[in-house]
Amino acid sequence: MFCAQCGKQLNDDDRFCPRCGKPAGAPAQSGLGKGREQWEGTVFKCPRCGEVLDAFSAACPSCGFELRDAKATTSLNDLSLKLQEITASAGKGVKQTLFERLRHDTTEVDNRAVALIKAFPIPNTKEDLIEFIIMSAANINIDAFNEMKRGNLSSSEIAMSNAWLSKLEQAYRKASIVLDGEASFAKAKEIYDSTMKKVISARHAVVRFWIVLGLVWAGIILFCLFMAAVSS
Repeated sequence: MFCAQCGKQLNDDDRFCPRCGKPAGAPAQSGLGKGREQWEGTVFKCPRCGEVLDAFSAACPSCGFELRDAKATTSLNDLSLKLQEITASAGKGVKQTLFERLRHDTTEVDNRAVALIKAFPIPNTKEDLIEFIIMSAANINIDAFNEMKRGNLSSSEIAMSNAWLSKLEQAYRKASIVLDGEASFAKAKEIYDSTMKKVISARHAVVRFWIVLGLVWAGIILFCLFMAAVSS
């Protein structure tokens, strides 16, 4: 407990502030106590027992009450709707030239969608966090990371896939904190590991292609040398 007038910490049995004499629990007077101490921000407490919660709490550490972030769920829906609106407006904007499409230049619409995804806050509660991880993984086009296939994709698909991959990595790092030791973390880890395995495989596809091509040519050359040696 702190004095409302000067901010000094009080003991439980203090009836008056030992610094300024203000009765404990009395509201501060306007114009007094300015320029001394100031606290800002919101203190979150458990709705069941009143325990002060930290930023990553998925359940109350005292009574075990599970916290469900309804605002985060609503914001996930808002994110989907806003992305749909931005995507729908893609055909109303400036058209890309053929050269811009070949270079995979992003449009203003693409940049708006990517900025929206990157600015979206990662949820804290476990249900919303897992839902966000599922959403991120589902919106990633693996071909966007394959040099041999990305030519068939639009600049929008490539930019969006990169943005969603970045958010997936952020959400997974947060899940390792929020869901540490919980069974639900196994689901988040399974989705993340599966997606990253596909992304890494796609990135190495061009390397595998050249290795196979090199082995084929090496085999042809060795075969020709062998046939030449036999005929001689």
